[in-house]
Amino acid sequence: MTRLHSLSIIASNDLTLIEEIQEERDLIEARKDELENNKANLENMRDQVAANEARMDQAVLERKDLLAELQGEIDLNLKAIRDLEDESQRLDSLIQELIAEAQSQFSGIEGELLWPIEPPTWISSGYGWRRDPFSGAQAWHGGVDIAPHHGAANYIIAAAEGKVIYSGWNGGYGNCIMIDHGGGTVTLYGHMSSLLVQKGEVVSRGQRIARAGTTGYSTGVHLHFEVREFSKPAVRNYPSGNKDYRHNPMYYF
Repeated sequence: MTRLHSLSIIASNDLTLIEEIQEERDLIEARKDELENNKANLENMRDQVAANEARMDQAVLERKDLLAELQGEIDLNLKAIRDLEDESQRLDSLIQELIAEAQSQFSGIEGELLWPIEPPTWISSGYGWRRDPFSGAQAWHGGVDIAPHHGAANYIIAAAEGKVIYSGWNGGYGNCIMIDHGGGTVTLYGHMSSLLVQKGEVVSRGQRIARAGTTGYSTGVHLHFEVREFSKPAVRNYPSGNKDYRHNPMYYF
């Protein structure tokens, strides 16, 4: 009986030990599964990081290509600005030659000019220094840009009577008309879609001479309008010390 009792105690202890071992094994299995899941998550994260790095590398390359392309466009636009400045200087010489050739019978502009484009319109760019719409660089704008509403091809009209000394394509100005009003004063109209008068014609104040457009160095339908004076009429009272007012179209309206 004593041996039987001892064996019973041993069996009970063994059973308890087996249960503890089973619980420990279950904990180990659970921990193993958790570690396997963590390992899988880490591998997924590693793959995701690698994919993100690849996308970032691709984005960097694309950005470099885009920056190179934009720089190329900026360089081209800056060259276009320089060309326009050079063209403006050449235009002064051309206008003076054309004035001498035209032998105008007019004595100059008296009073205000007519608004050179039929309404409705709005001023899209003023006279003077501005940020160039192509390159974003500071550039001189020697006229005023007047845009018709909704890009319509409004009629361009002669701001005063005079003689057409130029009608045709003129580089960055696109389709261009220049009218000599005598006294060294010439009005210039640029970027038109079509021209309605020819060189040598005498036009009256308010006469339709063209249709608005976006030819030449232009970002949208508008009229580029300039007043160029090559002698200072006595009837004008210009602000002292600022001869640029002589060429500011808004000074004449």
